[in-house]
Amino acid sequence: MSGGVELHVEAAGPRAPFQFAVFRFDRPARRQDFGDAAHLVAVVPAGRHVRWVDPDGAPGHRYHVTAVDRASRQSEPSHERRVH
Repeated sequence: MSGGVELHVEAAGPRAPFQFAVFRFDRPARRQDFGDAAHLVAVVPAGRHVRWVDPDGAPGHRYHVTAVDRASRQSEPSHERRVH
């Protein structure tokens, strides 16, 4: 896949979060994996709808996103998006 992987993130709550944290895995994620910065590939400014491109994304990668507030608290991870 040339050009990486494009993700579209939509805020689920009534307000847009401060940031989105994007995690990439090459296997199914476990709860404790979200505390390991090795899986964090980006922190992007949030909005109601955000588009982000992972230039290193490839088939087989799995992505999860968390919403981050101004106090750096994270939401539960999103459902997995697997690249085929």
